[in-house]
Amino acid sequence: MLQNDNGTINFTIINPNTDLTASIVIEHMGEEGIWTPLVEVKERYKYDDETINVKNVKSEGMNFDTDRFRVTVTTLLGKTISSGNSDLSLLKNPDINATSKSSVEGWTCSKDAANGYTKSTGDTYLEVWDADASKMNFNYYQDVSLDNGIYRLSANVFNYIDGQIGEPNGAVGLYAQTGNQLYFAPVTDNDSLNIEKVTTIERIMVTDGKVRVGIRNLGTMNARWAGADNFLLVRTGTLEDVDTAYEHTAADMLLYKLMPAENDTTDAITLPRDATRFIVNPDANRQTNFGWTASNVEFKTDAEAYDGVATNTYWNIWNGGAYTSTISQTIDCLPEGDYSVSAIVRGSKDAASIQLRIGTPPSDDAPTGLNNTRTVIFNGNGANQYPGSPYPQGWQLIETEPLHIPRGTPAIITLFVEAYSSAWWSADHFGLKLVAVPEDVVGIKALQTTKAPSTSDAIYDLSGRRVFYPALKSGIYIIGGKKVYIK
Repeated sequence: MLQNDNGTINFTIINPNTDLTASIVIEHMGEEGIWTPLVEVKERYKYDDETINVKNVKSEGMNFDTDRFRVTVTTLLGKTISSGNSDLSLLKNPDINATSKSSVEGWTCSKDAANGYTKSTGDTYLEVWDADASKMNFNYYQDVSLDNGIYRLSANVFNYIDGQIGEPNGAVGLYAQTGNQLYFAPVTDNDSLNIEKVTTIERIMVTDGKVRVGIRNLGTMNARWAGADNFLLVRTGTLEDVDTAYEHTAADMLLYKLMPAENDTTDAITLPRDATRFIVNPDANRQTNFGWTASNVEFKTDAEAYDGVATNTYWNIWNGGAYTSTISQTIDCLPEGDYSVSAIVRGSKDAASIQLRIGTPPSDDAPTGLNNTRTVIFNGNGANQYPGSPYPQGWQLIETEPLHIPRGTPAIITLFVEAYSSAWWSADHFGLKLVAVPEDVVGIKALQTTKAPSTSDAIYDLSGRRVFYPALKSGIYIIGGKKVYIK
């Protein structure tokens, strides 16, 4: 099934009975729970084909998030056959039925937290929980192959403080990721699962026939219970007449605004911005390498932490001879821009070289190693306070020069340590900073719907076509000769 831009529905029916068919009826069930005829295929010549397309079926009064459809076929021999129930979703197991809390059919689940992947078994929902929200990381997703086009994703997503103080900080959200674009809808309401609350990503542009959808944390959580149920992914349009550059910029605008900035306003893209939330597990809080690829690395938790907090965990190792260590993470969902990476490190005096770098993967121009890199090298001062550093015990903040990360290009952050002899090193608190954005984003204003343009303003989309408020989708428009982002 396909929902068209005008609200009608297209159906594709596979009918192996072909010329033995007497009738084909598409049926609909709404909230009343009763199957009623929606449309009958009356053109008998269509029965000769096994595949039958029924287009532009009216959908007035339907709720695509809950309604169901089926096809009933009656053969010339008087036998009646009904298909299984279907909705407009393209997902497997969207309502989360599970026989075990440790695996969910159709979904890939990874977490660094205390509990299982679901609340219970049977008809249940995805969940993640831990006593300490700040130490949690999770990603529950499904990879889908589908036709290129524009899609809408929705689900009942929740994030709950669960006995703590405060409100969710928006680190948990619904997401979709295509080959070169991340879409993320944060959840900020403090609530357990509520089927009346639907989180939606309205426009997902698929250009390579696949998309990843799910829920995850993007940044450090402060609410320790999260989850989702009732996922729905539907195709809402084709790529015909779609301005791909406009779609990418509109999606990136939302990601830029997820990065906090000093003296930030809703009226501009203030730089620099803190993009650390895109690093998974930047502080090794649970004494794990979740999100990282690591070799020859251990952990330590004591008062020698850079902030002096005895419960703070950091990466650390000592070895009696020469050795190397590496921790690395690939971030494949950054909006386009120039980024620098930082970390707080320390090491044995004159015995080890600590190299922090940000780079992009190999390309045709550079088939081995990192294509483009920015590297900063640090030589330790032992446990003595480093000159000019605000941190004790030899800790020092180091940061690379910025590197441009094009749209769709993964960023690889790496800490590489080479010890020449007996030596130790420590690292903690990785950070990522956005320092520049593409020229087509510079100067774009973010306009809240409460500051809506006047109905007398001439408004144009980025293709130069005049459009009218309030019938505007979220995106970038030209108003008064200036680019304006309307949420």
